[in-house]
Amino acid sequence: VAATQKWPTPSCPARGRQVAAIMSKCGECTAGKGSAYCVELNKVLCRQCVGRLFYPGLKSCDFTLEALDQQHPFVQTLTVTVLHISVVAVMGIALWRSGIGSDYFQGQNTCPALSLPRQALARFDPNIFYYYKSSLSTYCDIEDSFWRLLMDGWLRGVIGGTDSLLLLASTVPKAWLFKSAVSTFLGPIYAVLYAICGLIVSMFIARLEDAGGWLAKLVGLGGSGGGGGSPKASGAKAGVGAVKFFLRAPLNLKARLTTKSTWPKQVRMWCIALGMSTSVRLVLHWAGLFGWLTSHGGKDEVSVWQLAFEPLLYFYLARKCGALTDKLDKTIWKKGVVTASAPLTLWRKKPMKDITELIAYTKGRIFRSYSYYEKQAKDILHLLVDDMFNFVIVARLMAILFGLAPVVRGLIRKAGFGAILDHHQDWFQQGTGFLDIDAGAKYMSDRLVKFGVHEVVVGFKLLGDIVEAESEEAFSHMDTVWYMAKEFVLWRLSIPIFLYYLEYRWGALLKKQQANYKRVWQGGDWDGEFCDMLDKYGSYWNMVSKEEWETPKKRDARLAAERAAASNPPPPASDASPMGSEK
Repeated sequence: VAATQKWPTPSCPARGRQVAAIMSKCGECTAGKGSAYCVELNKVLCRQCVGRLFYPGLKSCDFTLEALDQQHPFVQTLTVTVLHISVVAVMGIALWRSGIGSDYFQGQNTCPALSLPRQALARFDPNIFYYYKSSLSTYCDIEDSFWRLLMDGWLRGVIGGTDSLLLLASTVPKAWLFKSAVSTFLGPIYAVLYAICGLIVSMFIARLEDAGGWLAKLVGLGGSGGGGGSPKASGAKAGVGAVKFFLRAPLNLKARLTTKSTWPKQVRMWCIALGMSTSVRLVLHWAGLFGWLTSHGGKDEVSVWQLAFEPLLYFYLARKCGALTDKLDKTIWKKGVVTASAPLTLWRKKPMKDITELIAYTKGRIFRSYSYYEKQAKDILHLLVDDMFNFVIVARLMAILFGLAPVVRGLIRKAGFGAILDHHQDWFQQGTGFLDIDAGAKYMSDRLVKFGVHEVVVGFKLLGDIVEAESEEAFSHMDTVWYMAKEFVLWRLSIPIFLYYLEYRWGALLKKQQANYKRVWQGGDWDGEFCDMLDKYGSYWNMVSKEEWETPKKRDARLAAERAAASNPPPPASDASPMGSEK
């Protein structure tokens, strides 16, 4: 017989008038609302997970639980938002004050990170300044390459349309060196300053939230009296609601971005369907069957290698879609709202084990928020330096290869920034002397490189003629509407749609089988075969009140007494004589 283990239902103390808090999701089951924060696990746990993980006798019974601070629900989110905006604003101001003007096109170095320290050193001690002047000039030139990598993408790429691969290649090495130096050496210093500012700003915002709660109580928002229906109270409620909407906007936006979507899976299924369709076409063409279906007009008009490229491409794209889904599952997509890994909590109610344990707990609690803001600093630095560096290189490369500058300018004008665009174009024309927009690379060095590359390519001219002849012969009947429609409708539309439908039905069958498994195993309320497994191998636990809870020691004693009574039943009662009773 399985032993029944009863667990206490945690009592819910009466709560006073509080500012509405956003409850964190449980970090263990990702379904329930967070009830407490576990210091050792670094997770927010719901009531059921607390009962399951803190079984009497396990190591987790010594873990520390802290109540969530519901009075200050927006402190961390608002602090991070303020600090991020401040960092971006400071970078913009430093770049603006570094002297970027018409002399930018004359080769003047732009180094906002070194300009202020260099000026301070020259004012503090000229001797040291002149001693390190050459080194500072070298470092300034390296930093200038990083900022020119960013600004040339706008000025020469979008505004002027004169960007080139040679200009990009000559800027990238020094820009990468500056980016690596900032991430490696200046990153830790910046993270420390960011974390200290985060602690100060969070304390200030917490006091503002306390003042807001006091003001709401003062105007009658927290009570149930008659003042709650007054126009003053209604206006105050609307103001508080607007503030809450503004404060919750970052969390709501983050929740939308971190919600799992099915579009990568659908794209993957469609790529697999196209790959299977083109594979069937390849097999039929290779076997010499249905030549009028596998080629444009005959069997010899399309080679096997040309047909083999399509399925390989589609299957490769399907594999990349699967890898993208796995990456998003591990990084961005989460179940429920993604909250801070170290939310604001209250001091623990658990007594100290000894003085060393109390000191370790106090130290960890103090540095918990510091570590959280330090991580946020590293994230924003990675976004502003590493991600921006990679994005600008890819964007400039795509704009150079495909001539996207006119498209980008058209989108900017439609967005309402045409006046700024015209002003920058006039500035670019005055600084460079190029009156024609989108003239391409007109510098002598670009022309020399182009000439050298052309001479190298001439050596492969014979191969190019052969490929061109093959292409002309293979696609000689492309002007026939019938063959074009046949190829598209059959191999890229009809068969892929049929295969996509089969994949969809297969997925529906798997979902049906999984639902049947859940119905048989879990039952309506975990009373299916899972209950039979616990009855055979384990024990049950129930959520009860503290008064009804039976501790493991009392339960074991009771079960031992029941087993002893069952194995040694009392003798049956019989009619005995008085003498026998005396014996």
